[in-house]
Amino acid sequence: MSRQSTLPVLVAAALASACAGGSADGRRAEAMLDRGDFAGARRTAEHGLERAPRDPLLWQVRMRALLGGGDARGAVALYASWRDLRRDDDPAALRALARATLWQALRAHAPSIQAAAVQAIERLELDDLAPQVAELVGSEDDLVAAAAASALLTAHEDAPRVLVDLLRSGDPAARALAVDGIGRKAGVHARADLVPMLGDPDANVRRAAVAAVARFAEGDDLARLIELARRDPSGPVRAQVVRGLAGREIAGRVDLARQAAADPFLGARQAAVDLLARTDEPAAAALLAELAASSDLPVALAAEAARLRAGAPPDQRTAVFERALADRAWTARAAALNAAYAAPRPLALALAGRALVDRRAEVRLAAARLLLHMGQTERASQELVAGLASPDAMIRLDAAVDLYRLGDQRGLAVLERLARSRSIEVRTAAVQAHASLPRVTPGLVAALADATPELRLAAAERLLEVLD
Repeated sequence: MSRQSTLPVLVAAALASACAGGSADGRRAEAMLDRGDFAGARRTAEHGLERAPRDPLLWQVRMRALLGGGDARGAVALYASWRDLRRDDDPAALRALARATLWQALRAHAPSIQAAAVQAIERLELDDLAPQVAELVGSEDDLVAAAAASALLTAHEDAPRVLVDLLRSGDPAARALAVDGIGRKAGVHARADLVPMLGDPDANVRRAAVAAVARFAEGDDLARLIELARRDPSGPVRAQVVRGLAGREIAGRVDLARQAAADPFLGARQAAVDLLARTDEPAAAALLAELAASSDLPVALAAEAARLRAGAPPDQRTAVFERALADRAWTARAAALNAAYAAPRPLALALAGRALVDRRAEVRLAAARLLLHMGQTERASQELVAGLASPDAMIRLDAAVDLYRLGDQRGLAVLERLARSRSIEVRTAAVQAHASLPRVTPGLVAALADATPELRLAAAERLLEVLD
């Protein structure tokens, strides 16, 4: 069966879970939909709604028919009308809309969209879409094939061979996906395939290989990783080695951290702090104290926070917070407040109080979140409400999310507006913000019809997470 000829059947399968039973008109329209007759299903549903205007199956078949015909905007508009009629959301219809969005992305012309859809389906564990993902294991595009084979590595007989072959792909992104999939699902059993990828010419592939090999490295493999931490030309690769070995019981961890703490790449220096924080040795505690007193402000803040979380007394080294709050860079001042979550309550309260009058709204919002963490909701709310009036859309978004978490509906109203912003960056941030908000909003639903396919995918994934 050709790829084109499977379209009606597979679209119907992706959308078939909306509703069982229903009226005779609804069942007749649904049968047309299952045959791929989208136009006929729509007409039948519309005629049926003239007799039964509140029939849920007929409404859902109309939406599914519009989606099957590629009219996402019409389907979303129809859902809005259905919601107004019901005066509430319809979870079954929303699931159908979101799943159909993912399914249609599997058939996109852009390989990057197809691969992203496969990865979203894997994260959501949508087993009913596995057959459609399985069709892509044999894709002629290496990136798509790597995503699909990774998702079905233990469930598709050809997936292991495909992934191993893709380790030699000319597309570095495909090689990185293949390494990641093999590492996550085969681990040490695929050592012979993974270890050679540590020498790949592409930094992203090496980084994926480091993450995979670090889970099981011993002996020569471990020595090779440590050599990469010293000599690899890519800072993110060096950082990945240190991060990947954090928490593992291996000799020389403190020496590795000391070396990484002097790395020119900030990510590697921060990874050194994490490694030390997860190493229960006196030498690790001593090095953390040394770093907390260093002139490297981001590292000093991270090290002091790690010391405080471990129960170290707040001594004169808490002066690092004072130094950060006095820094000209607002990012340093905000970092001080983020590190203060680990500080004793009196110190954290004092730092947050001072930061509430900072000239930068980003710092004031960081102070408000620190106050929320300590239960000071009234003081925090005042700053969050002020943030809703900021000319910066991202600040309004951050304030709106925190206010909604407090139960303030003003936050939800702002979030809704931002999800419909003219700026793709703002719309994307607003949709992604729903990951921390267990709530369906009209703006999130509207994003299923966005002109940007990446945002449609993100909205579908967020919706299914909320409705799970």
